[in-house]
Order: sequence, then C-alpha cells, then structure tokens
Amino acid sequence: VRRCSAGVMAAAAASRRAVAVAVAVVCVCALSTLPGAHGFASLVKSFMELGKAKHISKPPETLKFQVEPLVKDCLEFEVPRGVDVDAQLLVIRGGLLDINFQVYSPSGAVLFERLIFSNKDADGNTLARVEAQGHAFESQETGAYQFCFDNTMSRYTAKVIEFEVSAYGKNAVREVAEPAADDTLTQRMMTRVDAIHSLVDSVVEEARYHNLRLVASRNTVSSTQSRTFWWSMLEAIIVIGVAVAQVAYFKLGLFGKR
Repeated sequence: VRRCSAGVMAAAAASRRAVAVAVAVVCVCALSTLPGAHGFASLVKSFMELGKAKHISKPPETLKFQVEPLVKDCLEFEVPRGVDVDAQLLVIRGGLLDINFQVYSPSGAVLFERLIFSNKDADGNTLARVEAQGHAFESQETGAYQFCFDNTMSRYTAKVIEFEVSAYGKNAVREVAEPAADDTLTQRMMTRVDAIHSLVDSVVEEARYHNLRLVASRNTVSSTQSRTFWWSMLEAIIVIGVAVAQVAYFKLGLFGKR
C-alpha cells in the first residue's frame, strides 16, 4: 500500500494533465463510433490545439518539513501581481496537530494569521479525518510572499508539516477555440479529459490521505511501544524492590533478635 500510494502521488504530481490526456487518447481511440480518416484527422488536430494551449499557472509545490519547538520558520515564494494563490498545509505529527499559520505580503502586511488544527475545522469542531487547511488569496503586488509556521507556543513538541502552494493566473485555463457544433469527436475528447483529470485528482487525494494515515499509525505504534517498554521496566523494578523488601523484613524478623 505504501509503495502504491507513493507511486501514484509521484506520478500524478509530476504531470497530472499528461496522464489525463494520455488516458483520454486510449479511451477515445477505443470508441467504436469513431469515423475513419476524418475521425483520426480531427483527433490529431484537437491534440495539436491542446498542445498550443497557453498556461501561466505555476504547478503545485509540495514540501514536507519539521518545525522545531519554540521556532518560527518561514518560506518565500515569488508571485506576480494578479495571481490567485492557494496555500494549504497539513500537520502530520506533533502535539494536537496544530500550528500558527501566517501569510505576509512583500510589503510586510499580514494577509492571514490563524492557529490551524488539522483535525478540527475553523469553528473548532472535530473532523472525522485530518484535512489540509490554509488560505487562498489574490496577489495585489509583485514580490516575495512569506508563509510562516509559528511553533513558539510549543515548548517541547516539534511539528511535522506537509505544505502545498500553487499559483494560477487569470488566463490559467485552456485557450483552445470552442469546438464546432458538429465536431462531436472533439467534444467527447474534451469531456473525457476533464472527467479523467477529476478522477486522477481524487485518486491522488485518497492516496495522500492513506499515506498520512499510515505515517500517523506508525508513529502511534512506535510511541505506544516506547511507553509500554518503560512501563514494563518500572513494573519489574517495583516487583524486584518489593521482593527484596519482603526478604529483608522476614530475615530481620527471624534472625534479628537472638
């Protein structure tokens, strides 16, 4: 499960759109209703148009790191003006799965600040599963935006965080001409590309969730084993101490007075 999850996440993160288009080719070519030479020419023409599509979007960048106790770490990302930025974080391990998340503009203004719990929503209600939370905004100026993770409220516990940030421009959608009304092949292809892209995203999210649950379960087992070991050692010391005390007491009672 771990290998499958890691493989799916890596492949999808590398090129989600490429996977969707590739699978769409297989699905469209497998249709029994495809016309002959005209259908193949339309398919090639449609994919040439897809290849010419212009994107000014920045693919999501996922980082995984640890914030030590009594420390505030910050990341900087260069973002142009007029771009939609989406920053999401997930506290995988540490304390109550909480971190103080802050977003600063290039001029130093505070755009967002909140204590985020990965197992609770914004209203403090406990969630059935851990979820990524964060802040989405439109950049009003060009420069380096800071995303800070403040763990100064924790004295002894470090926090392991998975952080993802993506930026999308106003024209970050496909600039492909609308297909003609009679071009049913292109319409079917575009529909399948969108559907497969949505399915790939859902598979990635599920794989990511199960991978995080695997990490959390492994950490729980490791912590439980450590506590069980030291508790057993304490019990053994107590039993040995009681046994020695009883032997000494009876020895003192039997042979102490002669």
